[in-house]
Amino acid sequence: MHSHHIFNDLNDFYDALELAKVASFEDATLTNYWNRANAVAAHIKTALDQADPLLVMTNVLNNLANFVRNAKNEINNFASKKNKAHWSSAQSHLDNCITQAAAIPRQSVAGIGNMGEAATRYSEAASDYLEKIRKGYDETHKMQEHLQRQIADAEKEILTFS
Repeated sequence: MHSHHIFNDLNDFYDALELAKVASFEDATLTNYWNRANAVAAHIKTALDQADPLLVMTNVLNNLANFVRNAKNEINNFASKKNKAHWSSAQSHLDNCITQAAAIPRQSVAGIGNMGEAATRYSEAASDYLEKIRKGYDETHKMQEHLQRQIADAEKEILTFS
């Protein structure tokens, strides 16, 4: 799910909002449109952050991404042409974004807790394996040192018999 292009589209949407910010804040209605667009983007981000990746349907993400892109294009058009009608069109696309975001299944509090527990168990298991690797390394290193001493002793013995 996290590789879906909706995440890039949402970042691009935030960029478009920044481009339109100054011009939007020159008019009260446009300021409200800009604030609403920012709130919708935050709502989408929250929905994606809380999504249950096993239950999210790709077509919902695709539809959401299309509406986000359409809204972004209208906002970019407003930023370049200063035509207020583009903000009205963007608001229609944002309405559709809200509908699509509502269709994203979210993890329950218990599910999020279970993920935390699983992460803790994974971390503990990884630590145990690392400790075993360290011990194995230490034992191997000690054996190597012992064998090197035996080789050195054997070389000395050979030299004394020669």
